[in-house]
Amino acid sequence: MSMKLAQLEIKNSQLEIKLKEKDSELESMETMLGNQQDRISELRETTENSGDELNKATFQLDLSARENEHLRSELERLKKEGQSMEEQIANLQREKSCLTEEFSQTTELNAKLSAQNSKLIGHNNMKQKIQHHVKIKEENNSLRKEKQSLIELLAQKEQVISKLMKQGAKEGKENRMVLQPIATNVVRQQ
Repeated sequence: MSMKLAQLEIKNSQLEIKLKEKDSELESMETMLGNQQDRISELRETTENSGDELNKATFQLDLSARENEHLRSELERLKKEGQSMEEQIANLQREKSCLTEEFSQTTELNAKLSAQNSKLIGHNNMKQKIQHHVKIKEENNSLRKEKQSLIELLAQKEQVISKLMKQGAKEGKENRMVLQPIATNVVRQQ
């Protein structure tokens, strides 16, 4: 069970790293958005100065406005994705806390039962020994069922996390492909 907790902590750390990456992408997008707005302002001034360049500047202005709109929509999408990841991290932390508490309670119960078992083993009465063993078997069966249901629940959670990570990775690749030319332009301007 502690191994599963460690795995959950690793997944939690991975999600936090991914969230930080998304935050840096958001900052980069906001910078690009500001640069695009500056560029639009410059293009508007240029169109007032020359008649021949008016059509070219208008075209550039429209292009910049479309790019600006695209960046805004990307920024909003990334913000929503970041919020979703924060919620997932919070859920995983709550789940980890519950599992840790349950593990602690199970450990305490095991210690109590071991102590009780030690006392009962000393009985000379055969009927008491049999009753004690029947109780232990019932408890063991109950704990096995509970353990199996927790394992299944954890497997479901891991599948969801894996799916989300794959989806996030896939979306991350698409974002990098879309944003690569824009990022290159920003780097050149600096």
